[in-house]
Amino acid sequence: MNENTENLVLEHLRAIRQSIGNIEQDMADIKFRMSKLENRIAALERGQADIHEILAHQALKQDRQDDRLARIEKRLDLVDH
Repeated sequence: MNENTENLVLEHLRAIRQSIGNIEQDMADIKFRMSKLENRIAALERGQADIHEILAHQALKQDRQDDRLARIEKRLDLVDH
């Protein structure tokens, strides 16, 4: 191989190495951003679970109030027979 050919090969190898370096940096950035998105999704899911827990608690509270009201109506003889 003559010197010109060797220089051309080395030039191509340097360009390939630089391209691979750029791809590696892009992948690191994508992984970082993906991790941030996963954390945000997890936080949203936790928030949604909290909302469901609050709604379940409110439904239980409403059921207790309905039972209590029914007992009061029965004691006062306000229930339709």
